[in-house]
Amino acid sequence: MEIYQLKSFIAVSETGNLTRAARKINISQSALSSQIKALEQELRVTLFTRLARGMHLTQNGAQLLEQADKIVQAAEKMKQTALGLQHEISGELNIGINTDPQFLEISDITRRISKSMPGIKLCFIESQTFETLKMMQDKQIDVGFHYGSLENNAVYSKTLSGVTICVVIPIEMAKKNETASIEKLVTLPWVWTRHGCPFHAAFEKHLDNQNLVLNPVTDAVEENIVRELVKSGRGAALMRKDEAQELVRQGFAVIWQGFELPIPLGIACLEKRKSEKIISGFFQVITAKYDIF
Repeated sequence: MEIYQLKSFIAVSETGNLTRAARKINISQSALSSQIKALEQELRVTLFTRLARGMHLTQNGAQLLEQADKIVQAAEKMKQTALGLQHEISGELNIGINTDPQFLEISDITRRISKSMPGIKLCFIESQTFETLKMMQDKQIDVGFHYGSLENNAVYSKTLSGVTICVVIPIEMAKKNETASIEKLVTLPWVWTRHGCPFHAAFEKHLDNQNLVLNPVTDAVEENIVRELVKSGRGAALMRKDEAQELVRQGFAVIWQGFELPIPLGIACLEKRKSEKIISGFFQVITAKYDIF
């Protein structure tokens, strides 16, 4: 049997669905199905019961899953040990970025990594804070920038700096609302999000404490989209203060003076992976850049 077959076995057991499992490990559904069938033939065991609602582990499959997981983890540990024996760290590091690259100073981070670990290939992937943990668990990213705190024992995180969140009002709505009460503010149309954005969660808690509910008219979580919707006059929104000040400078918005909130910016990896040579090297670089320990 092959390690990739065992990884496929684990992915299907976790998702219960061939389509989702294929997407998770980035192969075609037909290839995944063939791998599972080949593994079942080699083991002479039926691993899954195939139902219209998905794939369910058989009793035999459940017994073998734990061993498959141990084998895959052992293979990964061997790979990391081999990397540790190399004089020069080499490999690939996938980094989730949750906001614009200029704000995160990605160019400076890249220069620092190139200098200290020239054998590392960096890959930057768009992410959102609420996706960070799952993307790390699915190995879509190795490390990820995030806002707020990721309160999970499976996560290792370092706070790098802080950002300030404020409320922006489109210029078309500004004349009567720049100094409005919060009771009036929540009645305006809002660019909001249904996702677990720390900005919105914190402001929602602030409103809950006053028994207030705002008026969402548009759903958007990506910061560039929020900025464009505010510029177009669609509604009020939460925004990083540095971005809000730029909209004010351009004449597209005003900042409501009744609310500001500091939010930490952090970088995270899975706790079980923090000692891997590439990841620990990255953390050394990033903590040196921000002068933290």
